[in-house]
Amino acid sequence: MLLLHMEYKRDRTGMEVINVKNLFFSYPESAEILTDISFCIEKGQKVALAGPNGSGKTTLLLNLAGLLR
Repeated sequence: MLLLHMEYKRDRTGMEVINVKNLFFSYPESAEILTDISFCIEKGQKVALAGPNGSGKTTLLLNLAGLLR
């Protein structure tokens, strides 16, 4: 199951942003992997994605790339 609202837009200063609101994801017949994930990344902003094995880092990036449905 995937519920995702993602936008690529410009804010009022003209900077591009990635805006994710209320991302939920689960693989078939498993518990939710990502639960209510929301964040915004502005152009030029440095972001690190860190966490222990199995915490959903790759699943998040695959969702952002549109490779999981």
